Amino acid sequence: MKKSCLFFIDVDGTLVNHGATEIKPAIVDEIERLKKLGHIFIIVTGRALKNTLSVKGIDCFQYIGALFGSCIYKLPEKELFCITENPNNAALTELLQAIEKEKMPFSYKCEYEEKTYFTDCEFFNKKKDVCFVSKQEYWDDLANDKIKQLLVVGHISAEISQGFPEFNYFLMPKNYTDVTPKDVAKDKCVRYFKNKFPDMTTVSIGDSMNDLEMLQEAEISIAMGNSKPEIKELTTFVTKDINDDGLIYAFREILKL
Repeated sequence: MKKSCLFFIDVDGTLVNHGATEIKPAIVDEIERLKKLGHIFIIVTGRALKNTLSVKGIDCFQYIGALFGSCIYKLPEKELFCITENPNNAALTELLQAIEKEKMPFSYKCEYEEKTYFTDCEFFNKKKDVCFVSKQEYWDDLANDKIKQLLVVGHISAEISQGFPEFNYFLMPKNYTDVTPKDVAKDKCVRYFKNKFPDMTTVSIGDSMNDLEMLQEAEISIAMGNSKPEIKELTTFVTKDINDDGLIYAFREILKL
């Protein structure tokens, strides 16, 4: 491949294993090598910014698209800006009421960090990157339009998802559901950078259903070997498993960079 590439790379399940706190040094070295050749690397993740920045080695990327790419953080300038609007607050409030009625624990993501008031939930007690807050702080964040996305423990019922079509619902590994406004999806981040760097080839690499729009928007899409079959069927290439250096294999053997 002769043209320089814009790489859009998911975090959990693609760049690092779920729960990992460090990018493998070999991957960091590979990204640094490719940057010197003129390629640009962009993280696109459902994580909040604080949770993404906590991963050791993440500063080898030039940009971070946090909250499904809706908030762009430029490294090393440390500039943060949003490319999507806030969710409809009235609809979000009603959705949260429905989720609470079903007694489903949830966390919510602001631009910078993920928060929850469910201090007795085993799922959140095991997470290292969630901030426990009072219910009053949650109400204040809701009233002040600070809530961007939700993570709900369990599977959202069809009754709720059909009742609130303004949102996307992605069932994720470890039995939780990512809830995002319809306006927020990883493909918008790809389009944003396509316009910014129109002469570069776009390459997206991911592993799960919430990566699908990002994969379909790119000129070249690569599924990790640990991806679900439905993801693999819809991508240009399939690389090796994350535990078998799938990213490095994609750069060197699939793209021949």
